[in-house]
Amino acid sequence: SKRFVGTGDQFFVVWIAFANLETTISHRGTRVGSIYSFRSDPRVAPVLASAGFDILSIANNHIWDYGQVAFIDTLDHVKRAGMAYVGGGMNSDEAHAGVIKNIRGTTIGFLAYTDLLPKGVSATPTRPGVSFMTIEQVQTDIRALRPHVDLADCGHGLFLHPSGFQSFKNNSPQLIIRSSSAWYIYVREPPFTELQIEI
Repeated sequence: SKRFVGTGDQFFVVWIAFANLETTISHRGTRVGSIYSFRSDPRVAPVLASAGFDILSIANNHIWDYGQVAFIDTLDHVKRAGMAYVGGGMNSDEAHAGVIKNIRGTTIGFLAYTDLLPKGVSATPTRPGVSFMTIEQVQTDIRALRPHVDLADCGHGLFLHPSGFQSFKNNSPQLIIRSSSAWYIYVREPPFTELQIEI
């Protein structure tokens, strides 16, 4: 696509390209969001894949702009295009499982969260939805991923990219990494604080 001329080559030389999908991908659904509601043509999914994107966060305030049917379509189009998604799923197990990638011999887990949507659109055991952000849920998901991931010599590790953590509090963690006894969220927004999560 001409929209990615000059950028696609950059994505293909990085080890992994993780981005926030700030739209639904569907022809269906009824607008339930604000006047700034986004719905993209399904042809955009293979374009994003061909541009080099590997993982897309669907945990954001626009993924439900056209309701559940467009949300489900989005998951399907992303998957069919060969990309992975985090931050939501067809049920709560999928929404909180994360995605694990082996990158040059290092196994890294990716998660995504939002609290910019009503909690009622959270995924449940029987209903599709997003992964709603609470510290308790982050702790639970990290505990589940920890045995399966590593990060160089830092022991078990988990990246949580700014694109994967959308919050009203505007504290977008850039990195969660385990030290000897705890996990730390390093916040990229001022005042650049860190939050220790005991697990």
